[in-house]
Amino acid sequence: MVAAAPEEKYQSPYEGTDVDTILQNDGKVQAILKCLLSDTDDVCSKEDKQSKDMLPEALATQCAKCTEKQKQGMAKFFAHVSSKFPDMFKQLAAKYDPTGENLPKFTTGRSFAVYST
Repeated sequence: MVAAAPEEKYQSPYEGTDVDTILQNDGKVQAILKCLLSDTDDVCSKEDKQSKDMLPEALATQCAKCTEKQKQGMAKFFAHVSSKFPDMFKQLAAKYDPTGENLPKFTTGRSFAVYST
């Protein structure tokens, strides 16, 4: 008898949090972005550091280890950031997706204008 191993999923620090609640708080969104953009973890909360640690792999794999809720939440977060904080989004894209190949796919195929100069 062979037992199938459960599919590995990310343990999201925000699993019980409504992404809309986060997006309504510009200070929280900016704190998350500051963490993601920082070269150190000094400015990161425990939750934000977990997100920062998983982001490169999540983008590279189109969030293969994400639950549907995580995929939707992250896509919503990036869409919000791209429209409300475009400069920070450009920095985020440059750091985590300099070729512009993964972030648009990750955000459900949405094309962001930050890649055109």
